[in-house]
Amino acid sequence: MNVVQVVFIENERVLMGLRQNVEHSNNLWAFPGGRVEPGESLAGAAQRECIEEIGVCPTRLSGPLSLQDEQGNTLHYFACDRWQGKPTNKEPVLCADLQWFPTSALPSKRIPHAEQVLQTLSL
Repeated sequence: MNVVQVVFIENERVLMGLRQNVEHSNNLWAFPGGRVEPGESLAGAAQRECIEEIGVCPTRLSGPLSLQDEQGNTLHYFACDRWQGKPTNKEPVLCADLQWFPTSALPSKRIPHAEQVLQTLSL
């Protein structure tokens, strides 16, 4: 399965959501994103997922950085430093909280690749 995640960066902080009631990364802080639909480009999936999950449209994406997770899924990470709209939790059933974290102080209960993604994307 292909999954996209978008690392929103602002003032040396990144936006993360606390996932709940989901199959993957349940009860972990993760970057906004989700599954790539059939026939959808990675960038298109990233934009769609951001609109659905946090109500913003990325206007400048860089990447992706692609990694494999423990289940064999391919995770495609994009960095975003420009967007339209204000990030808001649009899926409270699937996301318990949405917060900005300093890149130097990520939450302890986070997705496994978070630091690697930030380092590789130079954030």
